[in-house]
Amino acid sequence: MAPDAFWRAGSVLRTLQQRHGYDLRSRFRLANDCLIALSSRQIGATVLTRNERDFRLIQKIAPFSLAVVT
Repeated sequence: MAPDAFWRAGSVLRTLQQRHGYDLRSRFRLANDCLIALSSRQIGATVLTRNERDFRLIQKIAPFSLAVVT
């Protein structure tokens, strides 16, 4: 993972906090989700997840390929 992915993840998390009221102190997994999304974008991969809500919000800020599974 490129070091700039961590900076970008911080920016995405700050935006989620400001726009959607996320309490980042209680949402540690969201930081991991941001890093997963940004890493997948960097290598051209698709994220497969059941966590549609969080990944869709991340996707609005930092577009990446996403497939929701049930």
